[in-house]
Amino acid sequence: MTWLGVIICSWSYDDNAEINPYGFVVWLTCVTTAATYSMLAPGLTTRLGLTNDSQYFWLYFFVIFALLSVEIFVGKGDKEGLVINRIVATCTGVAMAMLFSWIPPRTRGGDPIHTQIYWDALSGAFVSVLTLFAGVKDELTPTNAKDAKAKFMTPVQEKRKYASFLLKDASRFHILPILNPNKALNPLIGDMQVTETYIGHLIDIYYEGLNEDEKLYLQNPVRDILKEISGDMKEGGDEESGAAVITDDLPVDRKLIVLQLCYFIHDRLKSERTKLDSTEK
Repeated sequence: MTWLGVIICSWSYDDNAEINPYGFVVWLTCVTTAATYSMLAPGLTTRLGLTNDSQYFWLYFFVIFALLSVEIFVGKGDKEGLVINRIVATCTGVAMAMLFSWIPPRTRGGDPIHTQIYWDALSGAFVSVLTLFAGVKDELTPTNAKDAKAKFMTPVQEKRKYASFLLKDASRFHILPILNPNKALNPLIGDMQVTETYIGHLIDIYYEGLNEDEKLYLQNPVRDILKEISGDMKEGGDEESGAAVITDDLPVDRKLIVLQLCYFIHDRLKSERTKLDSTEK
């Protein structure tokens, strides 16, 4: 567009022909205005390169258009040479970016490995919480729900935010579907976040909803759950867990809340792992 504007405003193909400054200003104004209103979606974010469809394309277009126009107008070089130089520089930059994107560690936002790392942290936090119910404690065991969430859940939240950030970044360019990540990853992360909330509720129940006698009664059933989780990890089982064996000494409502919640979280984690494995194929 710059090359065409120079020819129109000088009314000549000659590189030495004088460019009409007023006509050139009108040309710049008309081109940028037409491009803005015809190509950009409404809103300030699109002008800052934050739209998912075009990213920085149009911002880059306006900058290069203005830069070339000024360089040609002040006589930094002939119009053909400056335009060709800019095209070569842009293509070289794109090629270098593509090359470096394939050099390890190749952090790709759409890679399911980031969601898998989140799932690993989530299942690890669940096992850590179950060890509390199983009566496994040491000097580092948290003494209240706040400390327990900080120890067990904060690392999980960080993994989730990182996986979500990379996935969102990889999903920005909607124009080329071939570059978009697996569509199942985003809802899967949402499901895992719900599971994360359930684990947080389990921590609250342990520290604020049970007395010492109730915790003692829950130790053996929870140890059975831990054994089942260990077996699933080794065998990769996908069947739903069976009902918990509940002793008659513990109030029924508390048994169901704690034990069934544990099995419910366990089943959710297995289901999410199955979905995650399917995205890697």
